[in-house]
Amino acid sequence: MDYSAANTGLWNFFINMGILAGALLFSNVLLRKSAIIRKSLMPTAVLAGFLLLVLRSLEILNLPAAFLEMVTYHGIAIGFIALSLRSTGEGDRSQGKGFQSGALIISTYMMQAVAGLLISIGLGYTVMPGLFKASGILLPMGYGQGAGQANNVGSTYEALGFAGGQSFGLSLAAAGYLCACVVGVIYLSIRSRKGLKVGRDADLLSGSVTVDTFEDKEEAPLSESVDRLSIQVALVFLTYLLTYLVTLGLTKAIGAASENLGNLLSPLLWGFNFII
Repeated sequence: MDYSAANTGLWNFFINMGILAGALLFSNVLLRKSAIIRKSLMPTAVLAGFLLLVLRSLEILNLPAAFLEMVTYHGIAIGFIALSLRSTGEGDRSQGKGFQSGALIISTYMMQAVAGLLISIGLGYTVMPGLFKASGILLPMGYGQGAGQANNVGSTYEALGFAGGQSFGLSLAAAGYLCACVVGVIYLSIRSRKGLKVGRDADLLSGSVTVDTFEDKEEAPLSESVDRLSIQVALVFLTYLLTYLVTLGLTKAIGAASENLGNLLSPLLWGFNFII
């Protein structure tokens, strides 16, 4: 096997991950050192994204779109798993917050889907009879899932007859991103002026570790043959493996019962694997 830089398949993924990690760390330094940026309450990931966008515009860096879609797709599922597996102590205020957060996000997606369908169906039967009436379902894809999912489902809709479905989904994703960056940051700034402690000004962030709770009773020790971080990573990826197997089983079972139904539901099941 060729271990040199000529083997791009061996190195490209880790090089791109290193670039993302470097952008995040540099953005974190900027947020810590710049009072102006810190007061804007801009998330570190958003600032890193803007920096990478500038570097791409200047043709200094150009991360592959397929790589970014892959990271977004898997990152959403892994984030949900890590949140849901979060350990909470007895009497802890955060007990059950993982499930509550997941339910809140999913209910938000549902409201966006219903609102989007009502709009697209209403337009389809009135002033825009040529509009693909199911296009409204792309609203939660763009606003909640991001460009990767909006692109994938939009492409699926193109195959079903929605001309320009991929571009439509990406447009919604761009609108959702701008809404989160502009409206969300403005909202947090207004709330912080009214006394709400957010971001780095909070006394104790959600999930923060204090000296008293650094190593709870019956928790995996910090130093053993397998350290605590390795156990957590193993649990997350084991859960993701089970998610893959369950989704694969469902798609195969549905496809065996009805090929047409399988072709219809398979993209949705794989697109929303984080729910499973």
